[in-house]
Amino acid sequence: MRIETQRLLIRDYTMDDVKDLHTKYLLNPSIA
Repeated sequence: MRIETQRLLIRDYTMDDVKDLHTKYLLNPSIA
């Protein structure tokens, strides 16, 4: 159960990371 929780936390963190990068790209396309 502990491993499952860590896996979910890592997944959520990764999703937030992707959303953050996507937002930065939308706000500043020139960084691409």
